[in-house]
Amino acid sequence: SDSKRQAMRAFHDLGFRTRAFGDSFNDVTMLAEADHGVFFRPPANVTEVFPQYAVTQNYEELMTVIQVFCNGGERITARSDPMAPITDGEW
Repeated sequence: SDSKRQAMRAFHDLGFRTRAFGDSFNDVTMLAEADHGVFFRPPANVTEVFPQYAVTQNYEELMTVIQVFCNGGERITARSDPMAPITDGEW
């Protein structure tokens, strides 16, 4: 059973928009089911296999992404070098 994906689907069934954050292969189905999925400090081999997800490398970047989401920001897309630090205004 894929409980993380099922949880996202249950929130959708209740009419909620969802955002999900994960760090590895076991989170990919949850990220895919969510309206917006973002990796948080994933290993490089994970981002190589799933380059479609945006990546945050530290709590400051994670908070920036959460603030964008909370302020109605658009989908955050993957970057050309997901392991590079995020610069001001990049999100």
